[in-house]
Amino acid sequence: MKRILLAEDEENIADFVCRGLESFGFEVDRVSRGDEAWEKLQANDYDLALLDIRMPGMTGLDVCRRLREQQGYALPVLMLTALGTTDDIVLGLQAGADDYMVKPFKFTELVARINALLRRAVSYRQAAPLSCGDLSINAATHKARRQDTEVDLSTKEY
Repeated sequence: MKRILLAEDEENIADFVCRGLESFGFEVDRVSRGDEAWEKLQANDYDLALLDIRMPGMTGLDVCRRLREQQGYALPVLMLTALGTTDDIVLGLQAGADDYMVKPFKFTELVARINALLRRAVSYRQAAPLSCGDLSINAATHKARRQDTEVDLSTKEY
């Protein structure tokens, strides 16, 4: 059974999403604050995180950025938010989200996107680091290493 973290502060939406995902066979842990989401992500193993952007304690964007900085890109993140301008979507994707859905949404589309992200995550996690001489590149962490120097390839500051 795949385990999902749902971080959503609107109780009605959280109830709807949680019940729906459970009916599709997912195990769902639910929090209503961004700082709680961050704590859960550090303490538990999840297959996917669904993050609202506007939450008390910490925004979903901040949670996603921290996750990417500390744990790389192995865990798929889907932003599920009411913020739907092009600028909002770009900010979410630049923060490290793998996908972005705007509320209101069709539940069947949400499940389809979750399943697509989970399929990609399996192959991503199984990919071995690439090596050539003393250079190795790890796609899961987006880091390159040569001798004692490591570079984070997910930033533009090489």
